[in-house]
Amino acid sequence: MTNDSGRAGRPTAERAIRIAMRADKVGSDWYIGGGFLIAPTLWALGRWWPASLPAAIAVIVVAAILLAALGVVMACGLSVLAIRGARLDAEWWDSILPGAGAALTRVPSEPCRSSDSGPGGPRST
Repeated sequence: MTNDSGRAGRPTAERAIRIAMRADKVGSDWYIGGGFLIAPTLWALGRWWPASLPAAIAVIVVAAILLAALGVVMACGLSVLAIRGARLDAEWWDSILPGAGAALTRVPSEPCRSSDSGPGGPRST
């Protein structure tokens, strides 16, 4: 495996971002799904086992911190690529989020034209 500079052994920035994005996607899916499972379980168990609430809150907080850290990794990685001037093609985005590449390559047939061009712009009366 070679990276952008041709040296073997180290993963490319694109590969690292892909790993972080996939981990974030899977983690977010589990986090949301777990919320649908944990909320009613806590409601039921909280009456008979009060210690379950602090334990569940600790698990929820740790999972949220891990997802936030993955978000920071993705943001930093994408900014490094942007600073380098790298361009991620539609196939790269489709490998992570199916359908995202098609949305990125979609170009409107005609530019938007409006009589109001925004703040400070010309307005037709």
